[in-house]
Amino acid sequence: MEVQARNRITTLTPDAQCALARTRHVVPRAPEFRRVRLPIPQLVHALNASGACAQTSRDAGAYVCNQTLYLTLGTHHPLVGFIHIPRPRGRRPLSRVTRPRLGLGDMRAGLEQALIVIARAARRSQ
Repeated sequence: MEVQARNRITTLTPDAQCALARTRHVVPRAPEFRRVRLPIPQLVHALNASGACAQTSRDAGAYVCNQTLYLTLGTHHPLVGFIHIPRPRGRRPLSRVTRPRLGLGDMRAGLEQALIVIARAARRSQ
């Protein structure tokens, strides 16, 4: 569960079209960080209660996830956030995965609980 996005783009790794970024900023002259406007502690609790093993992160990465979150946080939507969803169990393993992965059913259950938390937060913000 990401808590912020940074106004940075990596110039070291090429994008999907094998091009390197020409700038280091997602949005020139914008704030260095933008904070998520979701109830993060409640979301992490709901995901963990469903068995999803969620945790907070201050680093949305240096590529698509961070840029997507940063740009979305620049909108006027009251509740914006980003949840990294891991590769489900039964798919090709990743070498850096150190804990057991969830099946699709468990992921769905966790995301349903997260959506309930977000819906309640949206109702309170109106």
